[in-house]
Amino acid sequence: MLTKIKDSASSMVVKAFLQAKLGKAGEIQQLSIDSRQKKICFVIILFGESDSLSTIVDSYSIQHENKVSFIEIGKISSSKMWIEIFCSTHVSGKRFEIPSVVGLLL
Repeated sequence: MLTKIKDSASSMVVKAFLQAKLGKAGEIQQLSIDSRQKKICFVIILFGESDSLSTIVDSYSIQHENKVSFIEIGKISSSKMWIEIFCSTHVSGKRFEIPSVVGLLL
């Protein structure tokens, strides 16, 4: 029960963080986090596109080093094949710095 509440709160914070990164390129319509399974699912509508983009981060890990938080993304699947190809080369297996509050929530 507490995990679902935490995941719901985390989803709102992460959605706001990612929306700020996405900026005027689109809108995050849905985002959900399952911290037990280390999975993040989200749906984005990119402005100018007719179809939404569904993406699943199938696994992730959080590391904290010297008061800095990082996320390492595992496999990513998407409704668009080119996103999967891009992510397998440029995102999967790489670490990205994230705000500490996001790292603590995930």
